Amino acid sequence: MLNIIVGALLLLLASGSAANDQVEQEAPSSVSHSIGLPSHNVASNTPLMHGRRIEIHSADPHLTKAECNALINAYRAGAGRGQVSVRKPNKMFNNDLSPWCVENFDGKGVFFQDAGFEFTE
Repeated sequence: MLNIIVGALLLLLASGSAANDQVEQEAPSSVSHSIGLPSHNVASNTPLMHGRRIEIHSADPHLTKAECNALINAYRAGAGRGQVSVRKPNKMFNNDLSPWCVENFDGKGVFFQDAGFEFTE
């Protein structure tokens, strides 16, 4: 009888954990374009120890630094003390999406990786 109770509790905990993971993984596909953000989608939104890691994808190789900052600012509150990164096509890697700008919320501001990206402003 004790084995059945323990088994039922483990099953209940496992199903609850899976449901929580699914909710945590779900993220809006984009923030409303009515607020002037460039076209993008949230590729991942995963938990970290002190916040969330939010990865944003843009198919626009001409995404500017100002637009990248706007995307980071739009998701800043949702990341807490985590990280927001924006990926866009990189010429060095056959236009595969690569991290272009990253905010780690470490007081150092937004970091831009310009190598291989077509610079536009």
